Amino acid sequence: MLRFPSLRGWLSAAVIAACLLTLAPAQAQITNDLLIGNAVSAPDSSRYSDVKEAIDRYGKKDIIGAQTFFERAKSKNPKLPPVAVMMAKLHQLAGNAQAIRPALDECVSEAPDDPEPYLILAEEAVRAGFTIEADALYDKAVLLMEKFEDNAKRKRDFAIRAYTGRTRIAQRRRKWDQAESDLKKLLTEDPECSNAHMALGQVMFLVDPPRAEEGIKAFQEAKKLNPDIDHPYVSAGKTLASQGKTEEAMKYFSGAYRNAKDDEGVALAYAQALLREGKGSEAAPVIKGALAKNKDSASLWLLSAVEDRMRGDNPAAEQDLLKTISLAPTLGPAYEQLAQVLIDSSDDETKKRALGFAATCQKLNPNSASANITLAWTLYQNGQAREAVAILQKLQMRNLDPDASLLLAKILIENNQIDGAKKVLSTALEDTRNIFVNRDEATKLLSSLD
Repeated sequence: MLRFPSLRGWLSAAVIAACLLTLAPAQAQITNDLLIGNAVSAPDSSRYSDVKEAIDRYGKKDIIGAQTFFERAKSKNPKLPPVAVMMAKLHQLAGNAQAIRPALDECVSEAPDDPEPYLILAEEAVRAGFTIEADALYDKAVLLMEKFEDNAKRKRDFAIRAYTGRTRIAQRRRKWDQAESDLKKLLTEDPECSNAHMALGQVMFLVDPPRAEEGIKAFQEAKKLNPDIDHPYVSAGKTLASQGKTEEAMKYFSGAYRNAKDDEGVALAYAQALLREGKGSEAAPVIKGALAKNKDSASLWLLSAVEDRMRGDNPAAEQDLLKTISLAPTLGPAYEQLAQVLIDSSDDETKKRALGFAATCQKLNPNSASANITLAWTLYQNGQAREAVAILQKLQMRNLDPDASLLLAKILIENNQIDGAKKVLSTALEDTRNIFVNRDEATKLLSSLD
């Protein structure tokens, strides 16, 4: 086997092998801006033509040629990242995951004080779900970043990426003080980042004790920077609802509705909150009023169908769902709801229609557990038990909504798995974060199994 030097000059044999094994055709979409835009201004100018040539060589599987042109570019423009970093980013952008780490190993030798290899590794670790590794890598990147003075533009990019990543990990671990600290550092670097203001607002409602006034101010700033973000009170309500604090959340939802009744997003959020609490009679006029001003809102028609179902008016629900689909033909939940409405019919043709809608929903959302369970139930009801079981055997039971859980419990009962059905129903009835259309039916079914 040919041997190549492992440091500056040429790629190591391990790197080349990884590149050739995994090189994908995605490089056609890679640009100078994506590769070096965090390091220099006007990255697409002729000054950086060697970088463009390196990308082209990489696309032709000429790994050594790409390395050579990165070397030339770096010698002409010292502000560029280390060569091994550019190679690693090129692999990352091309989707060649196996080649990233060997290239970064080269970089640790080439430029041991550069923070970016640790940032790239941290980001890859987060994507892979390796939180402990990601946390340590971000900490290492921050330590190096504090001493890094080679390129102010790169340093700012490092800070934004590092504090964003550390915030996500802190949120995942419910370390709100750490999240607040990192978010404030992030906002020092990027004060117009609406997502950071939004995250800070959420954290202010999650710290103990909550600092609601600061949270609302952060939500207001986020809304000012990005008008598409929720009303500040809706953001507060959703944050509290996510923690099971339904009574406090409702105060903010109702407050938002009082202040911005004509805002479609506010009406949706308030009506959803009411339906989660089973207050369909209060939600109905909110939905009706919003539809009067937003007749082509698929989201409102879908919510109207949910309210119809909770009243037991399946014919009205069917019409509202057909209207929803006419407005949003790829909205999976509308097909799922329609299948659940129609499958209760005693008419065989209507049951077949339900199966068709369930199959469409599953095609639109093939990884959705709820969509697959609805399809399995409609198959059962159409006498296709074997096909239904085949679907369930492949399914990962994650993120089930309560009504899908009810259908799963019915399937388990059909197969004499009573204990499993009890567990599924009990979990569904404890869920206060999602709308449960058939809560009463689930309660009665669970009682009947005792």
